[in-house]
Amino acid sequence: MAVRSYDDFDDPLNPRHKTQPVPGPDGDLAAALQEPLAELSTPAGPTPNLGGPSPYQAKGPTLGFGGFDQGKIDRGHVSPKYVFRKHAEGLGVGDTDELLRRLQGDESGYFKNARMDRGDLFIDGELHPEFGGINAFDVVKGFSRGGEEWQWLPTGPHAEAGGPQGGGGGNALSGLAGLPGGSDIMQALLADGGMGGSDLMTQIQAELQRLLTGQGASPSGL
Repeated sequence: MAVRSYDDFDDPLNPRHKTQPVPGPDGDLAAALQEPLAELSTPAGPTPNLGGPSPYQAKGPTLGFGGFDQGKIDRGHVSPKYVFRKHAEGLGVGDTDELLRRLQGDESGYFKNARMDRGDLFIDGELHPEFGGINAFDVVKGFSRGGEEWQWLPTGPHAEAGGPQGGGGGNALSGLAGLPGGSDIMQALLADGGMGGSDLMTQIQAELQRLLTGQGASPSGL
């Protein structure tokens, strides 16, 4: 039986000392320990995407917004106007198909029957009461010029004829959109998202309806 000397193994200060691997039952233990570490450091395949589907990339310049109240945005207002705004975020005029997909899938159900034609949004068939009877909206300001911003401008089916108001007088406001400067006036009137929500709005709409149908302003005015 070989006898190991003190000098050979136990004194690290001895010049002849040399660290020796500790053998194991299946060979060199140190080498065996390195193998699983090497396996862990080498990816087995592509790193999986744990963040879900890739976010949608806009097809062109995105649009800002006009005529939306920041206070209502901050409070998470859930009227059709502000639900629309939420889904239009980060999109432009080239992304109407994506916008429509988002709107139709919204859990509110406001836009389940929606369709878009250029810069106009239409609600076909059953209309949610929150729309106040208005089923058509100009949602892109300056669409023919390439799009300037997202907006929420009710137009309605009877704008040209000045027909029945429906939905709290929205069609009277719709007729204003066809007059010079009418769009800007409508944006100012609707800036807080209201449609017939106050006595003042009701009076304004009534006066507009009289003017559009050629009856002139009422004696009392506003």
